[in-house]
Amino acid sequence: MRAKEAELQWLKRLQRTGEVLWALTEGFGCKGLSSGVIEEIRVCLPGARRGDVLLVVKATRGDVKHVAFVGGPDVPTALLTWRQKETRDGLKFREEKPWSGRGGNEGS
Repeated sequence: MRAKEAELQWLKRLQRTGEVLWALTEGFGCKGLSSGVIEEIRVCLPGARRGDVLLVVKATRGDVKHVAFVGGPDVPTALLTWRQKETRDGLKFREEKPWSGRGGNEGS
């Protein structure tokens, strides 16, 4: 592929990523949590002991907090993966519960 073609593909990818970011301000991203509202997105970047980028998506429905996760090899891919999931059933949100930091089955 010529460098010009690769550059055009990269620019299209960046445009799609920007569209996802803009759409977040317009209520995008909660298809998997009916009546939910995105409140926060954390970007966990890859490090020496981690692999891919992880987006931690926090939402509320009423007074209940929920969380979902989506990842990819880089931030644009993670955002575009989220967009792709929204065309189907959306992210799989679950009720957010504080992590105790202990292993095992608490309360079992």
